[in-house]
Amino acid sequence: MKVTFLTNACAIYESSGFRLLSDPWLSESCFDGSWWHDPPIKTKPTDYLDVDGLYISHLHQDHADPETLKHFRRDIPVFTLRDKHSFCLKHLERMGFTNVLGMYDCQTLDFDVVKLTMFAPFVTHPFHASDCELGNVVDSALLIEADGQSVLNTNDNSLTVEKAKWFRETYGAPTLAQLNYNCAGPYPACFNNLTLAEKHSESRRLIEQNLKHMRDVGRALGAKVVQPFAGAFRLGGTPEKEAMNAYNGTCSAEEAGAYLEAFDVEALVLHEGEEVDLGTL
Repeated sequence: MKVTFLTNACAIYESSGFRLLSDPWLSESCFDGSWWHDPPIKTKPTDYLDVDGLYISHLHQDHADPETLKHFRRDIPVFTLRDKHSFCLKHLERMGFTNVLGMYDCQTLDFDVVKLTMFAPFVTHPFHASDCELGNVVDSALLIEADGQSVLNTNDNSLTVEKAKWFRETYGAPTLAQLNYNCAGPYPACFNNLTLAEKHSESRRLIEQNLKHMRDVGRALGAKVVQPFAGAFRLGGTPEKEAMNAYNGTCSAEEAGAYLEAFDVEALVLHEGEEVDLGTL
């Protein structure tokens, strides 16, 4: 199986000519011009309209970008989570997609040459699962298997170490684990009750927290290789939003990859358009 990375949580999984595209945010910005690609991309929304299927993890615009999705044919197979809410499924159907293949938690589907297994939110919150009653209700994750290899695309659906151990015991260690390495919340950048020094300190704390969590989950999964994945964005549109990036609690994929390698976890850092053949790992 070959994996080509484009941006954020957008990648192509290819086997025997079949190509599945995940979370295509390929317009310049989303969230009313607040979020921009970091780094900027050259890929256009129309560059990959010939793929054979889409995986849309959830309805946030950096994963289900309406400016990108409007270009795809309405009958393309689209895989997404089906549960008691089915937020993303309903959203896609309202957009006019006629071949939305909703999959239940832990459901496995053989489609063309790939085997797909869908996962609902693993936990309510990766750091506060024991006392967070609501938390995550929109995200999903997908296990893609083909050619004797596997990729676990978690995008924003973070596991705890305990859930990662469960996954490995149930489904085996993935060849490639695509794990989120950045938070995407308003804290501390948008909290004006903090001084700039406090924002800087909290931002660094969040970065270290997320990098450590990615490392620990990757180890618990037993993944052959870990790719820092999803959470790559930059605030923009106004000078005020640009200034918030210094306290946004995010780092680059390169910093995340170097962190993993420092702890002897094999990292895969891909840039726009770069690909890897999992059979060579």
